Amino acid sequence: RPSDSEMLADLHDQLDEIRDLLVVADKLVTMSVKKPLNYLKRIVSEPENVKQLLTQFTRSAGRRKPLPTESDWKNLLSDLLQMQKTVFTCLDEHICYKMLAEALLCNGTITDINLAAQLLDIPSAQRRSLKDSPSIIKRSFSYKLSRKESNELVLSAVKEYINSAAHCKDKEMDLAKECLQLLGSSSREAVAEANFIKALELLKSLGVEALPLKVRMCEDKVEIITELLKANPSAYKQHKKVAEVASLFGLDVDKYDNESDISVGMGKTLALLARVALDQNDFKCALLLCQDLVKKRSKEGWLICRDVAMTSNVKDAKARLELLEFASLHCPADDLEDLLQARNILEIDVLCNEKSNASRSLKVQRIIGKGAEKVEQLWSQSSDKMQYFMSHSPSWSQAVSFVKSAATVLPTLRNSSSTNKDPQSTGKETGQHFSSEESQVEGSSPQQVDLQIIVHPFYLSDLKEFQKCYLTGHYLDIESGMSEAQTSFRALSIAAKREEEDVTYNPTDVLLNLARETLTKDASLSLMYLLALPDPLRAVELFDHLRPSPCSLHFVLYYFSLLINSKLDVVKDHIFMCGSQALIATVSEQAMSYDTSNLSSEVTKLVQLFRKYHKWKKDFEEAESLLAVGLDVDVSRFTQEDEYQREAILQLAKESLDSSPSDSLQLALSLALPHGISEWLVYATHLQWLLCNSKFPTRKIEQRITQLHLRDKILSNPEECFIFLSEEIYPKMDGTQFGNLSVYYNLLKACADKLEGPQSMKEGSTLTPEVHLKILHKLRPCLQGVDYKKLMSGGDPLELVAPALSVTNVHVLAKLASKIPVRTGGPLKASDVYRCFALCLFWKVDEGPSQEADWIKRYQECHDYINRMAAEDLLLFAENVAISTKALQISRNTRIELLMLILSYLQTQHKESQKIISSVASLLEYLQELSRHEDELSLLPETLRIEFEQSVSSEEALRANIEKALLQGVALNIVDLMMACSRSVHLHPFTLEEVLLDTISHTLQNASLHEENLAQIERMCLSAKHYDNREIMLKVVKTLMPFTEDKLQEKVAKLSILSVLRKNFSSDVVDSSLLLAQQTSLLTEQDFETQVSMESLLSEESRKELFESLLLECNSIEKLQSLAEVLKVWPNSTENRVLWQVLLVTLLKYPRGNELVLLLAVEIESLPEEVDKMLIQELTACGQQVAFKYALIRGTTPLLDFVVENMIQLDQALVESICNGTILELLVLRKTISDVITNQAVHKILVKHCSSPLEVDTLLFSKLLKCDESQVMTILLLDKLKDHAESIAKQLHERGYQKEARSLYAEGRPLASNLTTAYSYMSKWFQH
Repeated sequence: RPSDSEMLADLHDQLDEIRDLLVVADKLVTMSVKKPLNYLKRIVSEPENVKQLLTQFTRSAGRRKPLPTESDWKNLLSDLLQMQKTVFTCLDEHICYKMLAEALLCNGTITDINLAAQLLDIPSAQRRSLKDSPSIIKRSFSYKLSRKESNELVLSAVKEYINSAAHCKDKEMDLAKECLQLLGSSSREAVAEANFIKALELLKSLGVEALPLKVRMCEDKVEIITELLKANPSAYKQHKKVAEVASLFGLDVDKYDNESDISVGMGKTLALLARVALDQNDFKCALLLCQDLVKKRSKEGWLICRDVAMTSNVKDAKARLELLEFASLHCPADDLEDLLQARNILEIDVLCNEKSNASRSLKVQRIIGKGAEKVEQLWSQSSDKMQYFMSHSPSWSQAVSFVKSAATVLPTLRNSSSTNKDPQSTGKETGQHFSSEESQVEGSSPQQVDLQIIVHPFYLSDLKEFQKCYLTGHYLDIESGMSEAQTSFRALSIAAKREEEDVTYNPTDVLLNLARETLTKDASLSLMYLLALPDPLRAVELFDHLRPSPCSLHFVLYYFSLLINSKLDVVKDHIFMCGSQALIATVSEQAMSYDTSNLSSEVTKLVQLFRKYHKWKKDFEEAESLLAVGLDVDVSRFTQEDEYQREAILQLAKESLDSSPSDSLQLALSLALPHGISEWLVYATHLQWLLCNSKFPTRKIEQRITQLHLRDKILSNPEECFIFLSEEIYPKMDGTQFGNLSVYYNLLKACADKLEGPQSMKEGSTLTPEVHLKILHKLRPCLQGVDYKKLMSGGDPLELVAPALSVTNVHVLAKLASKIPVRTGGPLKASDVYRCFALCLFWKVDEGPSQEADWIKRYQECHDYINRMAAEDLLLFAENVAISTKALQISRNTRIELLMLILSYLQTQHKESQKIISSVASLLEYLQELSRHEDELSLLPETLRIEFEQSVSSEEALRANIEKALLQGVALNIVDLMMACSRSVHLHPFTLEEVLLDTISHTLQNASLHEENLAQIERMCLSAKHYDNREIMLKVVKTLMPFTEDKLQEKVAKLSILSVLRKNFSSDVVDSSLLLAQQTSLLTEQDFETQVSMESLLSEESRKELFESLLLECNSIEKLQSLAEVLKVWPNSTENRVLWQVLLVTLLKYPRGNELVLLLAVEIESLPEEVDKMLIQELTACGQQVAFKYALIRGTTPLLDFVVENMIQLDQALVESICNGTILELLVLRKTISDVITNQAVHKILVKHCSSPLEVDTLLFSKLLKCDESQVMTILLLDKLKDHAESIAKQLHERGYQKEARSLYAEGRPLASNLTTAYSYMSKWFQH
């Protein structure tokens, strides 16, 4: 029994419970929810009933008037939480928040919906938009529901609002949209509800008012579309909007058929729209919608596609044909036959229209329209379902006529198609092509086609090996356009199926053309055409035009495999269940073993062709395998040339890969035997690559040889091995690879052992392989980098080893010297090695002596090796340190001292070598002689002097040096001194006179070709003149005169020689009258008939008479030019100046005479003043510019005064017309520019010339300045305008025109940007 205190406590608990229930009941009553206490007490532990009660409580709170405020909702939340905490503890606290959020969302106000958002976990973007709402100032609730619960509550509220709406414009719809804004597009359900609202609005715009709840309850939304089109049939015109409605209802995400690109629902929608459009006779819209169904492969539309295609009011026959093809693909089996029949009839209609419109065959066009005798028969053969279609085909009668006439047109198709080049083969008509004697037919074309076959992806699973040759694509169809042959053949095929009468034709030519046209577009279609040939062998005509490739050969072999299998039944299973590769392989096994004598002639032909193409394909596969391992192979040549196959296989053996040496070598071995290449040659070739080209270290090469057993395999044939090693491997080996050479000589030694006797090397050495191995063993550590092959080749071994010689290896090489051959025959000597090293040590470049005494020290360092030299090598050492190119860096006195040391050593250690001692003594005497005559020899050009000092050791070099000195014009006394000095070393037999005359003779051989040779002759004549030896001068003249009398020599060269003789030799040496007569005769013999004799040139009177007779013959300006050349060579006398006057005046009578007068004025030495004045008057008549030019060219004071006086008076217009670049430069050249600068017009044009040069007569200035035309601009400084402006300004300043000078420099100098720069630059002479 409980105690009193326990009972009391229990009573208190019961009172508390009753009090809490009373509080709850009181709060429920405030919201008009009346419940008895016993009910409340009963449901305390029932969560579902509690939820229902509290939901009723919260919903009732929302319906109170006035509407609850934010604080009311907060109080309501407090009441809920208190009731949950005190009484309804069976619920979780978050259920209270969920109930409150649900009540707020469904309360029907935007404010409450926004307030509910504070309890929801919604996307951040939607929350930011809520923050901008003025109705929410601060957060009222700190608790948030989960994202999932939030979505569920919002979507539930949305559906509640939509379902309760009466129409799409109801306010409930606005509340639903407001709720959806909380979610945005974060969930598919929210997007679906938003789309549902949009769909209802679109239905409204299409004229259909639908109750939202009714629309939602309709499971198949296609019914909604059907009701829409019934209520508003014209809605099909807005088919895009209707399709959008279907999409918004979710029909586009409805179940998909595996073969369609759209859902079943959308397909039904488009079919409904097309049906309504057809019912409304809107054929264009119906066709458009059906084409969309076809494009999207919706099988729900096959029926409407059939109906539209059968409607003759649709004028686009091609589109109708496409619809029929689609309908026949998806129709039930019972309707297929009728659809195919309709398709054939319509296709003929299309082909007929194409032929008529394109006018590709005039013969066919003439036949079209002749009538249709067979139409009734065609109707009778058609089913009842086709009668309407055929009766409404407007071109059907033409189609029938076309079919009947196609057979008559076919013979012309082959000729027309053969003249048209396949666009696929354009530009690809060269290279190797198939050849088959039995396939040559008259008129066959040698064109080729590169076969890049397009096939359906379905077939590629069987063609993995050839995927690089094949491309996937669509089959040919009507849309891509058909050729004339395709059109005719298709029409005839359809007519034949319908058993048309009077339709006979030979299909072979058409089939070949079709196969050729379709081969590069649809391989399976092309193969079908070929297999349909009555004579299968005619296919070779097509194969002849294919460029050989694995792809084309596979195609050809597959064709022959199908034919052979059809004849011999090789494959027992169904042929098309066997892949092309498997079929070719199976037929190949059988075809190679067939005894063709037991086969028919046709099958024999097929087997022979199969074997031929199979071998060709095998060659291509081999070529591909070579390409796969990285070998660059010309596939076409590999399949055609046996020698090239051999070279390629052996090249593979040479280029075995480092990573897998056996793979490519084994491939080469596998390919070698079928091509008649021995296994031994493959291994030998691989050995050649290892030793010559692999660049592997020697150890790796030895490992490879061991790994592949190369040694045993190539030594199996020692005779061939010895020849291959000597002739193929050794010449290609790197001589610096001592290790590889050791491997080579070991193999050579093994060959010699097998051949029972030592064998010598084939490269000419008498050393055995054993000796070579010993030498290599000793040289390998100390002569790395030296080419051993060159060392032993009998050349100059010292030049080869000199860079590698050192203290550590010189003795080793000296010991081996007797084994090393030299160019002169015999072996190298140890003394040669020591001499070479001593010179290297003496001339070492790492440190250069700073004092002359250091060279003596260098010599002493070499003394140990000098002690080991023979006397002959000591002489060579002495010449090297005394007169070599390097020796010139040592002073002559030091070299004399070195020679004295060497001579002393020879006299002490080599007394018996008197000849060597004498040679060194002569060399010493030569240097001493040069020192004594150093002042005279210093007159020689430095280069020539250095060459002379070095050339003394060779008689040929010495003579060549003396001839060079003569050609450069060195005085003969200096040349004589050079010869005297050299006699101390060489008692040469030639004399100065001999060398001079020989040099002149040799130079004369080129005198007619090179201007420099003439200059050299003139320099030698001048040297002979200054030498003052009459005998030598006479011999020089005697040497030159035959050249001037030789009629085979050029006139210019002979005139130059005659001019040189007249200029350099006096009359006691040469007959001046004779030379003058020769010159005059040469100048006149071509242009004049008057004969020139010596007597006509002896006196001035006789020369004047000759001139006058020549002048009478001058009837052209060219002859006057020749006469001017005559006056140039005549003596310059008073009478000669008169003749010049006559000639110049005569020239002025010709159109271009004034130009020639100006050029001649440069060359005439002097003319009397009265002659110049008279010429000025004559030239002024030709124009002042010409007169000014003549005056400035002559440059005499009176003529310059004439120019100045006249130019000062010229106005601006005359100055601009007269003062060109030539006049201005002549004024500057004659320093008269300052005299005319006062004329402002002259100043202005001079400034312009300085900044932008005017045109200058470069030919005139080249004669005036005696230079080439290319040098004129540089001499006048016109290529450096800054310097040109400065030079003119200086000239003006020196004459006192400071202001004009400053102005010219500032304005005319293009590099001076402003006056300040100009003044500062020229301040040294601008200051007053």
